Amino acid sequence: MSVLKAEQEALSEFFADPERDHDAAYRLGIQYRPMRSGTPVLQDALANLDCSVVHDYEGGDHTIFVGEVREVIVAEGAPLLYFRGRYGMSDVPQEP
Repeated sequence: MSVLKAEQEALSEFFADPERDHDAAYRLGIQYRPMRSGTPVLQDALANLDCSVVHDYEGGDHTIFVGEVREVIVAEGAPLLYFRGRYGMSDVPQEP
């Protein structure tokens, strides 16, 4: 799993589009790197987590997955937030 940076809105829109043009991945410069387990994650994300699913629960028209985190990598930056149909900024101060 990858957590996007505040400036990666275009990536969010790309992955949210079920009819996305896969050639756009090249135009956006999407690059992957493997975690220790070999799981591919986004290379320039704010955070990457490698998890294994331990439970799944039906939740209306969604499935809720509970995972055990096996590896975490965190970079510098602010997270991309999406709430109530729009992107926003966090009021949480960043660590120096």
